[in-house]
Amino acid sequence: MKNYFIILFAALLLSSCASKKDFLYLQDIPQRDTLYAEVESKVQRNIQFRPGDRVSIRVTSRNRELNELFGQVSSSGASATKGNSNYTLDEMGEIDFPFVGKLRIGGLDRLQAEAYIKQKLIESEIIREPYVSVEYDQIGFYTLGDMGGGFIAFKNDKTTILEAIAMAGDLEATGRRQNILLLRRNADGSESAYRLDLTSREQLYNSPAFYMQQNDIIYVEPRNKKIQTSTINGTTYSTVGGFLSLFSTVVTLYLFIKSL
Repeated sequence: MKNYFIILFAALLLSSCASKKDFLYLQDIPQRDTLYAEVESKVQRNIQFRPGDRVSIRVTSRNRELNELFGQVSSSGASATKGNSNYTLDEMGEIDFPFVGKLRIGGLDRLQAEAYIKQKLIESEIIREPYVSVEYDQIGFYTLGDMGGGFIAFKNDKTTILEAIAMAGDLEATGRRQNILLLRRNADGSESAYRLDLTSREQLYNSPAFYMQQNDIIYVEPRNKKIQTSTINGTTYSTVGGFLSLFSTVVTLYLFIKSL
C-alpha cells in the first residue's frame, strides 16, 4: 500500500511541473537541418514613417556655412541639436523642411526618406552635393506582462519579434511562449491584435506581426501556476495554500485506496 502512495505522490508532483517544451523557441526547426531554417517572411519588414513619428535629420555638405545653418535652423515642429534637426510628422505625414517647404515622408522608410530629401535639396539648388542622414527619434515599441514593462526604441530599419524580445531582456520563466499577444495600431488608424506562438517557426515567420512596427505593444501572459501563486502584496501565502491543498488531495486518495 505504501508503494501506491509514493507512486501517486510522484505523479501529482510531475503533473505540476512545467514541460521542457514550454520554454523552447522554434521547436519545429530540426536541429540538424540548416536548410529548413532558411526562411523569408513575406510580410512588411522595414519601418515606414507615420503621422506623429519623430525623426532626426542631418544635412551636411562641403559648404561649412550651410552645414551650420542646417544644424541651427528651427522651424515649426523642429528643434536643432548638435547639427541634427528633429521633426514630428504632421497628420498628413509631412514635415516643414528649411528652404524647401513641406516634404511628405509618411509611408517612406528611412532610406527612402534620405533619398527623397536629398533629391529635393538638389532640385532647390541650395546644395549641390548634400549628404542626408535620417534617424529614428523615439520610435519604438512597448512591453507588458512577463517580460517587464517599458518602452524600447528601435535601432535598426527592421526588427523581428524575436529581436524585440531579446532587446527587452527575454521573457520571464513564468511567461507563456505559446500565446504572445501583439497589439498594433495600423497606418490607417485601425487596430489589430495578433497571437504569436514562439515555439512554432511555421506560425511565427508567416505572421504579419513577425516584424515589429512603431508603437506595437507586446503582452506576455503569465502561466497559470504564477497566477495561482501570486498575491496582491507579492507574498508566497498562496503557494503554501496550494501545497496544503495538494497534500490534502494526496491524503484523501491514500485513505480511499487504503479502504479498498
